[in-house]
Amino acid sequence: MVIGTLYLNIRLHGITSLKGKRKISLSLKQKIKNKFNLAVAEVGSENSLDHLEIAMVTLANDKVRVEKTLHKALKMVESNSTDDIQDVKIEVF
Repeated sequence: MVIGTLYLNIRLHGITSLKGKRKISLSLKQKIKNKFNLAVAEVGSENSLDHLEIAMVTLANDKVRVEKTLHKALKMVESNSTDDIQDVKIEVF
């Protein structure tokens, strides 16, 4: 069994309240869950208005499949977001 994780640190622009940040976070997490069937969670900077930290986890029998799924999820986030992705970490165990 192969486990893969994807960590994203996204810098948000124009957010004036935690409610606005939560709306963006929930929308992004739901899109990822629906399209790729990944476990997704906000893992840090919960009280920051200008940063969003999200981690995703998947598992499969094949390392290539895990890596492909995580890279597709990253591409989807990059293409759907107008905000800056500051940090990306992909790990496969």
